[in-house]
Amino acid sequence: MHSFVSGQELYDVIEVTDAGAGLAAARRRVLGLELRYATGESPAYEQRLALGGV
Repeated sequence: MHSFVSGQELYDVIEVTDAGAGLAAARRRVLGLELRYATGESPAYEQRLALGGV
């Protein structure tokens, strides 16, 4: 049995740092959540967030 626990919820305000995107502690609001579990030789969970302005 696999499980995924994330404290992320819709409308949370988070800080994003990504040098490649030019972001340093940029505040964003979570507007959408998507969770996917890939099976096969390398099973993995993938979570995608849709972000918007605060």
